[in-house]
Amino acid sequence: MGNVKQSFVAQSIDGGVVFAGPTGVLALPTSAAPSALTNAWKALDLGTLAEDGLSIMYKRSSKDVKDFDGADYVSPQDDFSDGFKATFLDVDNLNLVKSVYGTDNVTVTAANGSHGEQMTIFHAPDQLPFQQAVVAVKSGAKRKLYVAEICRVTEIAEIKDVYNDATKYEVTWKVFRGSDGKFLKEYRDNGVLAVPANYTVTINGSPAGGTFTLSVGGQTTSGIAYNAAPSAVDSALEALSTVGTGNATVTGSAGGPYAVTLANGGVLTASGAGLTGGTNPSVTVS
Repeated sequence: MGNVKQSFVAQSIDGGVVFAGPTGVLALPTSAAPSALTNAWKALDLGTLAEDGLSIMYKRSSKDVKDFDGADYVSPQDDFSDGFKATFLDVDNLNLVKSVYGTDNVTVTAANGSHGEQMTIFHAPDQLPFQQAVVAVKSGAKRKLYVAEICRVTEIAEIKDVYNDATKYEVTWKVFRGSDGKFLKEYRDNGVLAVPANYTVTINGSPAGGTFTLSVGGQTTSGIAYNAAPSAVDSALEALSTVGTGNATVTGSAGGPYAVTLANGGVLTASGAGLTGGTNPSVTVS
């Protein structure tokens, strides 16, 4: 059965969709979290897209190899390419103009008392330079980022200046292998934030020695001393990849009880099998 919550209806993020500039200058985003698109990247905005203005051009194909009897025997892949195409409306956007014609082919002269700001563009045959780019879209709280470490403008459609439509630039970027051998990287964030989980960990039976363990998401801490300070419990939890640095808060007294907050949620369990002394020592989580 379908689930409309799993659909994606793309919109721009604050008006921008494609951000591109010289390769190797900015750190590349590694997630689709709202903070991933930094102000430095936003400064490379290429402007407003037309309503049908974005296509991701992920393509692979294969050819059929027949056996002696004419049946399909194997289908090896014979082509792979990656890239994106966008149609822009802000044709005077300087970032866009430099992407379309090449930075060295665009000069800007500031306005003065006799003329406005002037732009001179040379239509040159030289191959355009490599760029790095981010394509960012949202669907409600969801976000999606496509990141290209190395790409190049390879095609520009016919440019029409007419009285009954806005001038547009339809631009195609081909994406090449990055330093890790990958092409476009696609990051998604569903926008649903984790709800912190709060627990109380209690050491029972007055143990005189030994250790206990805590577990979150299938990972278990190393042994924690029976009389550990809250900071030691915190460190043990944050050492788990299912918790992570800065994502646990532990307060209380040495030896407990401990008030534990897991910022990203998760189920906390405990084992007191390593506790010694006292009367039937154990650990409970409530």
